[in-house]
Amino acid sequence: MKIASHLIVSVSALASGMLLGATISRENSALFIMGSILPDIDIYWYKLNKMFFSHRTLSLSHRGWTHHLFLPMLGIVVSLYYSNLHCVYIFMGVLLHDILDMFSYSGVPYGFTYKKRIGLKVYRTGSLSEFLFLAVVVEILMGIPLVYKWLFV
Repeated sequence: MKIASHLIVSVSALASGMLLGATISRENSALFIMGSILPDIDIYWYKLNKMFFSHRTLSLSHRGWTHHLFLPMLGIVVSLYYSNLHCVYIFMGVLLHDILDMFSYSGVPYGFTYKKRIGLKVYRTGSLSEFLFLAVVVEILMGIPLVYKWLFV
């Protein structure tokens, strides 16, 4: 998924939470949004490594270790243990990023090699299918508070 798509979904998730009554500070909102694009930092060293290495590993590729599902979950648990809510928001953003990328054709790693991946093959990055998937996700996120208020308030 493109960085702009990750930004749109993270802002929609925050808006949905706020519509449900959550109070999220500007600082924590910014950290969540930053976390939602943080895993794509590996794009830059992947381009550099591609010039010198022909094979892909978790450390030498895009959607490598920065997209590993285990890392944000571990980060959330450790942050909660130490009562560091700022880090919780960052890792929640990273987890949202990884979940969204899990729906792509290339997926995200879950093992200790590059080839062990979870890819649900719903969309291809940068294609029309990504934008249709984005529209559905945003619609669901923005619809949750409306349905909740319609049913329970």
